[in-house]
Amino acid sequence: MREGVRVNVEAGTKIHSDKYVVKWRMDEEYTHNVVNHLEAYVQGNVHTNGTENFWSLLMRGINGTYLAVKP
Repeated sequence: MREGVRVNVEAGTKIHSDKYVVKWRMDEEYTHNVVNHLEAYVQGNVHTNGTENFWSLLMRGINGTYLAVKP
């Protein structure tokens, strides 16, 4: 997973994520801001609402338009 992040995300980028980053967190290359959803959904300007909204809209579009999606 780390290599996929390096290929697609420019070094120095600010990353906002939830607490599930144990396997790919790379603080030496990225500014990583984490929000723990067990404590709060937003901490200052750190949240994952945009990402969660994107996936929600994508899945709603797929389920409402297509019968199946294959690679």
